[in-house]
Amino acid sequence: MNRLVYGDKRIYWLWMVMICGVGKSAVWTLRKHYDNIRSCATALKEGSCTFADGRILKNAQTVDFDEAHSIIEDCEKKGIAVFCIPVTAELDLKKAVKA
Repeated sequence: MNRLVYGDKRIYWLWMVMICGVGKSAVWTLRKHYDNIRSCATALKEGSCTFADGRILKNAQTVDFDEAHSIIEDCEKKGIAVFCIPVTAELDLKKAVKA
């Protein structure tokens, strides 16, 4: 079952990395077009995001949010912390990376 709505934003961030690739600027580029990560991920999953490249759009259709949810659950069972950095830290990190 592929749910489109989760209360845990980590699921959407992990899913974005899963479809875009680790360390890819596409995650940040796509995210800036939406109010929040859930809106961004949902638009990609529903196919309403018109500015993502074909590879990302294809991955969005083949990778389910449930897969990201399962990874986070498995990590938590093993005592592995999965966290997101706050939006202000995201902005600071992007500035630092560009410097």
